[in-house]
Amino acid sequence: KEEEKLFSDLIEPKENLIHLPGGKCIRRLIAQHPNGLIFAYEDVSDRLAAERTICELMSVRQNILDAMIEAVLVFGTDQKLKYFNPSYIRLFDCDQIKLQNLPSAAEVFDMQQKVLQETSNWQALKEQMVKHIFEIASSFKLELKDGNFVEVKPLILADESVMVRYLKV
Repeated sequence: KEEEKLFSDLIEPKENLIHLPGGKCIRRLIAQHPNGLIFAYEDVSDRLAAERTICELMSVRQNILDAMIEAVLVFGTDQKLKYFNPSYIRLFDCDQIKLQNLPSAAEVFDMQQKVLQETSNWQALKEQMVKHIFEIASSFKLELKDGNFVEVKPLILADESVMVRYLKV
């Protein structure tokens, strides 16, 4: 009866998923047609399975990062933060909420300034950090206010994002 009501009540196209006993998932689109209704069906089982796998992989990657002792950041090709771990927050005393907003690399480095050794030209140091991480992907050291050093080790990943590890030396 619900399906029959669609012939008289349907104004906007309607979409739903039909889960079949064999594990398949079908997307159904119903729209008005001059002679009644048109029904379109699409098997979306593979797409949903792929999305589920991607979500699981992202969760595994985040769990691995969270479990690492060393501080880690991952930046996308647009130089925006994609991932960070709790060790990074502890090392640089950063605001987790600001990091969750996925700021640019320059904004992330500005958050590091409060624990780094004072410098007469912060802007020049920040530009050097960006250059070493994103342009030449080479390691360098930063001095902390407490006199310790942190080795910064960038690594370009397969998807061209950049993982940056911070190791206390």
